[in-house]
Amino acid sequence: MTMGEIAKRAGLRPSAIRYYERVGLLPKAARSGGQRRYDGSILGRLTVLERAKNCGFTLDEVRQFFNDEGRSSERWQSYSSTKQDPITEVYTGRTGPENGSPEKTTGSARFSP
Repeated sequence: MTMGEIAKRAGLRPSAIRYYERVGLLPKAARSGGQRRYDGSILGRLTVLERAKNCGFTLDEVRQFFNDEGRSSERWQSYSSTKQDPITEVYTGRTGPENGSPEKTTGSARFSP
């Protein structure tokens, strides 16, 4: 798929995809006729990346989701526990009474990449 096709399907600008590739969040794309060509599986990675950003993860933290150290589920649990409040706020839209912080909920916020 071309970058334009990926960008359209992911709802992103091509410049965002080029940036993610440049900073190492996406693998380098193959080139054909001077155009970047991506495998369709890149859409899943972009979905995870955008969801994590929306939940308050930094790009450096998101980069760790995609490394090969340890099991994926363990990495997600470790990072999600540090972002419990922002994740809760994003998904529930609720804030708590003190200083506008999110309400505490029972259980833990979980991601399913």
